[in-house]
Amino acid sequence: MQKVIFPFDAELKAELDQIRLAIQANQNGVASRSMASTGYKLNYGVPYITLRQIAAEHKQNEKLADCLWNIGYRETMLIATLLYPADKLTLVKCQELCEDINEMELAEFACKNLMAKIKDANGLTIKLSASTKENSNIKTSTVLPYLIASWLIENGVCEENTICTLNNLVGKDLESPSSHSAKAISCYLKQLSVLPKYAKETDSFLKQCESSDKICARWIAEEVKTFIEYH
Repeated sequence: MQKVIFPFDAELKAELDQIRLAIQANQNGVASRSMASTGYKLNYGVPYITLRQIAAEHKQNEKLADCLWNIGYRETMLIATLLYPADKLTLVKCQELCEDINEMELAEFACKNLMAKIKDANGLTIKLSASTKENSNIKTSTVLPYLIASWLIENGVCEENTICTLNNLVGKDLESPSSHSAKAISCYLKQLSVLPKYAKETDSFLKQCESSDKICARWIAEEVKTFIEYH
């Protein structure tokens, strides 16, 4: 695991070393090679459930989380999402973290464990959606806003302005969704379908997906319709 030099005290260094050793002790070579082939160049192939167990042995600590995030390995970054105190994070800091997110798994857990829990998660969602580009990568696409909004709706704290902002983007994003944006959009539409107020809009989006010649768009329709049927 790469060495990153930080100005921390001995106690913090010992805790960081403990986490790094736990990660190395649980490494899985086969899983690591598989993850590397799909985009994670720096990883140990440790299952997420194991990372949760490692994180559970430590208290939330902003400095520790920053160190883990900056090491840049899949495992350290995922643990960092669990150890960052959400009440300590500003919109600016969250936007900085988002710049480092290049993998869908990290995007999902960063949004679930962290971004959706900050004080102004709705504001963050809108800010991120305002700087997106069509058919771009995870950190500059609407993947993160859709994922954050999904958790905000599920937790009953998504504001109407946030939903209206994203609904204005969905139609365009459905014209040619990538595989990662398709997953994020499906997560968002599943939660949107639970809100009676937006039933007509959800139905309109699904019809757009069903009539599309894009495989990812039709996949979204199937995913959301299945969710609605069994919800």
